[in-house]
Amino acid sequence: MQPREQISRWLVQGRFGRAELERLFVEFGTYGAATLRDDGEIHVYGSSQCACADEMASDQELARFIGFVEQRKGPGTMDLFEAIEQRRAVRKFDPHHEIDEAQVMELFRLTMLSPTAFNMQNWRFLWLRDREKRQELAGVFRNGEMVKNASLLVLILADLRAWEKSPERYCAQVPEEARSRIVAGMDHFYRDDPSRQRDEAMRSGGMAAQTLMLAARGMGLDSCPMIGFDFSAAANLVNLPHDHCIVMAVVIGRKLESPPPRTERLALNEVVIIDGFPGLIQEFKRDKQ
Repeated sequence: MQPREQISRWLVQGRFGRAELERLFVEFGTYGAATLRDDGEIHVYGSSQCACADEMASDQELARFIGFVEQRKGPGTMDLFEAIEQRRAVRKFDPHHEIDEAQVMELFRLTMLSPTAFNMQNWRFLWLRDREKRQELAGVFRNGEMVKNASLLVLILADLRAWEKSPERYCAQVPEEARSRIVAGMDHFYRDDPSRQRDEAMRSGGMAAQTLMLAARGMGLDSCPMIGFDFSAAANLVNLPHDHCIVMAVVIGRKLESPPPRTERLALNEVVIIDGFPGLIQEFKRDKQ
């Protein structure tokens, strides 16, 4: 990414304000003043009294400025937008890399901030810590080496009946009248509807998996979501309760090699639909007439 593009993206993402970046550039280059444009171009002034731009900062200087800004963020931190952009499905992990238990617990703590309907927190996270059990489980995966070599293997599960297991605890701090309405609403929404229960499991598990992978990237780790395995065999190996289901697996660790360049994304105008699909809207209007 070109330096101007990076700086322009910071503005668009709201990571830094325009005035903040101008102030940082003055500090970085010891200029009198600086003016930042939307396209990432920076005009610098020799002194605060100068009425016009003396010159435009070069690409080399902007690249050094980006490094200067990144250093000021401090070690061990990553911007959310960076984590989203840098998260990739890594397939080769360092088998000698280990994640300590404190890191794992922090990953789970952050993952539990994922949203769920009615706050019922129906996801469950099965950490395969035992190496022998993981070796056994690797046999049901199409890519068992990933499972063996990653530092962490998590099965993302969901409790299909979470909606009826002491549901009042999901809203314990809500006033009693409102709590009763919420509990009744959960019962009405999910009872006698296995498809809706499973749909909710997939929604909750999917959001949790993404949170887990982004949290891992924020820690400087890499990950890969996995569905290429025998779900029934995996369920048997971990003695999965009958009222639970497996959503997917996620492996986390330190990559041995970078993945290939990201494949082309579809155009925004192909995937972003504004105000509905025109043909369907017209059909609906005819039906109403």
